[in-house]
Amino acid sequence: MNKALPLLLLLAATAAQAQSTGCLNQSARVTSVYRGEQLFSLCTADSQVSYSLTDRIPRLVVEVLTPAKLQGTVSREDDFRADVRLPLNARVDLNDYRGSGYDRGHLAPAADFKYSATAMSNSFLLSNIAPQEPSFNQQAWNGLEDATRACAQQTGKLTVLTGTLGKSGSLNGRGRVTIPASFFKMWTDGQDYRLWVMPNVAINKLTGQQYGQYEVSIKQLQTYWPEFSVGLPLNAAQPGKLCPGAIPLKQIGSTPAVRPATPPRPAAQPAYLPPRNDAPYYANCAAAKAAGAAPLRRGQPGYRAAMDRDGDGVACE
Repeated sequence: MNKALPLLLLLAATAAQAQSTGCLNQSARVTSVYRGEQLFSLCTADSQVSYSLTDRIPRLVVEVLTPAKLQGTVSREDDFRADVRLPLNARVDLNDYRGSGYDRGHLAPAADFKYSATAMSNSFLLSNIAPQEPSFNQQAWNGLEDATRACAQQTGKLTVLTGTLGKSGSLNGRGRVTIPASFFKMWTDGQDYRLWVMPNVAINKLTGQQYGQYEVSIKQLQTYWPEFSVGLPLNAAQPGKLCPGAIPLKQIGSTPAVRPATPPRPAAQPAYLPPRNDAPYYANCAAAKAAGAAPLRRGQPGYRAAMDRDGDGVACE
């Protein structure tokens, strides 16, 4: 008997099962555990979500892009809404974001789903959304999403894994919806990959070369998510080399990339880390005023020196 036959039959059965259950058909076999927590799996024909019932944010979203998918003309409707597939106490709704100062940031971006009205609408389920600092979401992160689509055009088929790492607070300090410390995005064609980890802080538009400061290897990502794996034959110890035309390769010269003993810079915690007891945290003065907390005095919960522009000890006056 051909020794390869059982493997071929298994792969065929897996693909058939994905099609029959209406789930995304993709080759990566991603972990379902985040730092010891069993993640809740949600899937459609267009994406696969691994959701934290504790943090109430997606920890990983997988999608597959092709040039044909990117030719669609469906427009976005911004129909953000709760995902009723989740247990009631783990659902996020629009009230959780109201007045927080954070954007509702897509993990699988709406612009990837112009080929289908259903897929586009599903991208606005809050199970595909996590709090993002506004300028980061609209500039640096948006640029990485554009580059992702460019890579898909080059490769013909691209599996994209987008996720969240850590915790830097919660929306409106309520302890319900975690604000991730960092976001990551990984591209793979099954043979090679690229991977970036970016802190969830204000980062404006970047040049292609500037993304190199945030590029890491899979092994470096595992410093922050030990269980992370994709089940593909990739060199986890070194940053990949996929699609240098979309984003230039990381310039490492004659020295190796960041050593495991030195955590990669992009995944470091934000310069200001809100207290882990979820004391009030306001991203900016607009958020503080919307919550009725302004002005904020030095020593008062929620006060940050970054919001005290004149240094008089009173912020957002």
